[in-house]
Amino acid sequence: MDIAGINDKVDLTEGQWVKDIPALPGVELLVRSANFKPYTRARDRALREAAPDTMTDDGLDVFWKITGGMMAEHLLLGWKGVKSGGKDAEFTADQAKALLTADDPHGIGEKFRKGTDYASSIVASRIAAKTETLAGN
Repeated sequence: MDIAGINDKVDLTEGQWVKDIPALPGVELLVRSANFKPYTRARDRALREAAPDTMTDDGLDVFWKITGGMMAEHLLLGWKGVKSGGKDAEFTADQAKALLTADDPHGIGEKFRKGTDYASSIVASRIAAKTETLAGN
């Protein structure tokens, strides 16, 4: 194992485009890695604070709403292929938060949460693979 790169920094602030998202056919998302520290810290803090609420039958919903809000704030940077009334929906931070925290009867919020989670995990995997290749391990 080559340890020469132990002090190398990996930039997780830049987003990457991910397409072919199972929950969101025809949509591409510009996302940061699921390992983006500001995201993981904010998500974990919010989940600790909400812990009593997650011990209910609706606990999974609470978990995903909290996580969705943190994804909107830290991970989702843009989109392509999202429509509203047949027209392209412009990406805004407010629209992203509305979608990622939605509890709607059509499951749109759930699809966006799962799609963003999937896409950010893909970015994390890409970065990990690149890091492994650069380290020669």
